[in-house]
Amino acid sequence: MISLKDYTAHDGLGLAELVARKEVTPDELGAAAFEAVAKVNPRINAVLHTIPKEAAAEIRAGLPRGPFTGVPFLIKEIVLHAKGVRCEMGSKLAQGYVPDADTELMARFRRAGFVLAGTTQTPEFGYNPTTETRAFGPVHNPWNLGHSPGGSSGGSGAAVAAGIVPIAHANDGGGSIRIPASCNGLVGLKPSRDRIPSGPDYGDLLCGLACEFALTRSVRDAAALLDAAAYAAGLADDDRTLALLTRGGCFRGQVFDPGPRGISITRWWQYRDAPQAAPQDLVAALAAAVGAPRP
Repeated sequence: MISLKDYTAHDGLGLAELVARKEVTPDELGAAAFEAVAKVNPRINAVLHTIPKEAAAEIRAGLPRGPFTGVPFLIKEIVLHAKGVRCEMGSKLAQGYVPDADTELMARFRRAGFVLAGTTQTPEFGYNPTTETRAFGPVHNPWNLGHSPGGSSGGSGAAVAAGIVPIAHANDGGGSIRIPASCNGLVGLKPSRDRIPSGPDYGDLLCGLACEFALTRSVRDAAALLDAAAYAAGLADDDRTLALLTRGGCFRGQVFDPGPRGISITRWWQYRDAPQAAPQDLVAALAAAVGAPRP
């Protein structure tokens, strides 16, 4: 068995590496996650619903080989749907709603090897930069229980910061990934529009303003997850790999081996004017600071 101390010391890729080396099993990681829920969730109120029987059944059925095989995972109760798992959107109005199918992103999370362990809080219908509802009460920041974890992905942010899971689903329209990342000391990336799928149950969320993704404890987890989730629907495995290569390599590769990069510097005088080149002395100074060759 892995201790809770050892479990919380690793990010998602680190836990997956332990599974791959057979130093720990997915069942043991799941047990650690549920132990963490029992110990800390009464104080932070981040996790709404746990599904230990379903998680065990998913492991017994055989997990896909992916970057996060065996890693426990939580989903925010809005937009993303997992088959048979409640999604009440922080509202009494939606109590009892249980989707009958996975959305495309949930399917991709499963293909990445995650084991779904439960759901996290959201403010009612996601429309709040804090996470506190009449239906379920407020979520507390694990760093300071008197502070907010932000929103609207405050449940996921608090759960990851508290070490319940290393990665949790989140989404962002006006800051709902980035605000909890700031409040909880996490990595919060809002991907570009349409890079991550929201279908088939939704189209362009908030007219394209909102995006699906996650909150993580490490940059490398965010990069690896972006690789696993960001490709056009319907692509075969070989085509996904080709898509990554043709757009400049995988995101995880950029984190581990960034190599030299060119930089582009412009300045705007007025909103409607074309950008003008920055002064050459500024270009030289910035190039020297980042170790890049001067153009």
